[in-house]
Amino acid sequence: MERLEEIIAKERPDALLPNLGGQSGLNLCAELNKAGILDKYNVKVIGVQVDAIERGEDRIEFKHAMDKLGIEMARSEVAYSVEEALAIADKLDYPVVLRPAYTMGGAGGGLVYNKEELKTVCARGLQASLVGRVLVEEYILGWEELELEVVRDKDNNMITVCFIENIDPLGVHTGDSFCAAPMLTISEECQKRLQEQAYKIVESVEVIGGTNVQFAHDPVTDRIIVIEINPRTSRSSALASKATGFPIALVSAMLATGLTLKDIPCGKYGTLDKYVPDGDYVVIKFARWAFEKFKGVEDKLGTQMRAVGEVMSIGKNYKEAFQKAIRSLETGRYGLGHAKNYDTITKEELLHLLINPTSDRHFIMYEAIRKGATTEEIFDLTKVKTYFIEQMRELVEEEEEILKSYRREEVEKNSQHTNKKADKIQKTLPIYISCEEKSTALALYKREGIQGMYLNGDAMEACLDEGVSRGMEMYLSLPHIMRGEFPENLLAQIDNWLDRGMTGFLVRNLETFAILKKAGLAEKCVLDHSMYTWNDEAVDFWIGQHVMRNTVPLELNEGEIRHRDNQNSEMLIYGYLPLMISAQCVHKNVYGCNHKEEWVTMKDRYDKEFTAKCVCNPWKMENTNSRIPCYNIIYNSIPYGLLKEKSQIDRLGVSSLRLAFTIEKPQDAVKIYEEFRDVYLNEKNPPKRDYTKGHFKRGAE
Repeated sequence: MERLEEIIAKERPDALLPNLGGQSGLNLCAELNKAGILDKYNVKVIGVQVDAIERGEDRIEFKHAMDKLGIEMARSEVAYSVEEALAIADKLDYPVVLRPAYTMGGAGGGLVYNKEELKTVCARGLQASLVGRVLVEEYILGWEELELEVVRDKDNNMITVCFIENIDPLGVHTGDSFCAAPMLTISEECQKRLQEQAYKIVESVEVIGGTNVQFAHDPVTDRIIVIEINPRTSRSSALASKATGFPIALVSAMLATGLTLKDIPCGKYGTLDKYVPDGDYVVIKFARWAFEKFKGVEDKLGTQMRAVGEVMSIGKNYKEAFQKAIRSLETGRYGLGHAKNYDTITKEELLHLLINPTSDRHFIMYEAIRKGATTEEIFDLTKVKTYFIEQMRELVEEEEEILKSYRREEVEKNSQHTNKKADKIQKTLPIYISCEEKSTALALYKREGIQGMYLNGDAMEACLDEGVSRGMEMYLSLPHIMRGEFPENLLAQIDNWLDRGMTGFLVRNLETFAILKKAGLAEKCVLDHSMYTWNDEAVDFWIGQHVMRNTVPLELNEGEIRHRDNQNSEMLIYGYLPLMISAQCVHKNVYGCNHKEEWVTMKDRYDKEFTAKCVCNPWKMENTNSRIPCYNIIYNSIPYGLLKEKSQIDRLGVSSLRLAFTIEKPQDAVKIYEEFRDVYLNEKNPPKRDYTKGHFKRGAE
């Protein structure tokens, strides 16, 4: 208060408009008035009267006001202590809802099912409340939650800016609930009754400007009760403004200065007093959560808001708007289907997950429908109206029809590739090993379970003959950076290796591929992850080049990979990822060039160590010209590893897997390979390892 008084004393404002500052603005206004600061400096409160703030925000005062108006509310009593709350809950019967007075986003409140939960939540609510009061309220399970955004002027003229229907039933905070504008399932008669009650409430509270009024409606008995009002601009005000184009905040400010709705022009209706909400489109608000960023916080929704933001989408119908909203979340999901691992879970397991509402409840509902769950089964668990469940069912049916067509095309495509090796069609995916060092290759190439190896020049010479005799595929790893032509002795050696059974090449840049293609060796090329193969145009190009296979790009997450055609793709499941490949030599710049392959350790501002490898002989051939310019690879501080993601990877449709060994010691590489082999080939449980998942889980969990 002292700081606020200092500001008021300096600025000497004539008026204070608190209902445009959210809950904090109302609370501060009430405190300033109580402390006598507003009277001291002759500051007039406009837009809403101070006593109206109490009537609107104080749960107890609001209940008394509704009783006078004859408007029904949920049965409730006020508690000033945990003991009082326990006694009230016994009378109302569990579950009950706790609503602290003067809080934002339901902070401190919640739904409680027993005495132990009540003790915890009530203590928290009393602490969060500015006045130390908590309303203990009957829980109205499964009722519809409906909202009206009302604007009133000083002459008591009122208009309804927007009718909003929450898709989730009562019990999920409106900030976490999906909602639609206009109301899609509520009758005009019911909307009219809601509007009449809303106008009575707003008139009694005497708010000038925007007010959000929230109702609960029992679809069985048609009973309507008022939940609460927000005598201020709120999240719903922002949604209503964007959904209708009505500038609620601006209009509220104009009305607070003394103008009326009749004084404000409106292009479509002449003046705002004649405004009615209309439009031939559907608006969806979809909440955004970030549970993964808050350790120890359970993904469970209730009367306390958990969302960190929200998106809004506009569509010609509900289904279009809903799907557009999901794509706008920036979570890597492109629709309701195939989120996380829900498409691999049984119907019974999915239905069990729906018992308690979570941030993924609608994604789970979608997969449950795909698995055969009936509308009645889902409604009984979620109380989401059958209309919205049926809309979701139509989306499932549309998606399945598209997938049928896609699968037919895939079958036809696969039938044209009869020359593919039969061993690719098996329960476990083949594993390939990439080794940047000869010593690592020698430690690994005799191990069981390896389908093939990617080796540099000196390792190829050492391992080729025995590897071929063991039935392994052997590929020559070519440099990350290509300068000039292939060394003549290397070209001659390549012909020798091919004659001895070498399978092909791991290609990392376009220059190298161009040379191999010119030599008629394009069909023996495997494209590394540095060769872009994500969009349709790139895929079509490489299909035209008749390469052997490609590698899944590392910048893609699980959802993006799932939507990609991976039948001819290899996937990296382990390795120190290169953060940077540079033609600038760190060793040369720091210590001077000695034409030796050495490792340099670099530290960032957080004291994390990163290994920089100086590649002074990119061709890895003993007799190659040492004057070939070198390059550096800077690797991540911890390795990328998908040791625990076998079930997800099995669903991606890739043709093979790869482990890339770069800076590991040979004995460590052997141990790591054996762990991955045990998980991916022998289906054993994964050991504990400290791996980064890179982009694989970005936006997917």
